[in-house]
Amino acid sequence: MATPYLMGHVLHLFIETAMLYAFYFLPLAKIDLIVGNWYVSTHPESPFRNKLIASRVDEHGVRHTLSGNKYQRHQVGQPSQSKILDDADEILMQLKDVFLMDSVSQLTPSERRELTVFLENTA
Repeated sequence: MATPYLMGHVLHLFIETAMLYAFYFLPLAKIDLIVGNWYVSTHPESPFRNKLIASRVDEHGVRHTLSGNKYQRHQVGQPSQSKILDDADEILMQLKDVFLMDSVSQLTPSERRELTVFLENTA
């Protein structure tokens, strides 16, 4: 069960005994977001550099996540669904159809091969 509480200007959200999120109600300068984004997109140990990660909430409130080759679908009041995608083609189809990334259909053959190798090495 999720338990939120305020502590000063921080909202902590716990799932059982583990803190899941901490929200800080302080103004952020744009540069803070830029530096944070740069760090997670360029640091060699960042999971965003070494693994495919995608997330989307659709118009019905369903949250779709993709981590490597594991696709999950979460909807409030329903059990989560999980599926292991078999190959790069299935992952690319999921990115296009579920995550609305139309650009995957516009990849050059070279880009597609590169992406396929990355997906096979990180799945």
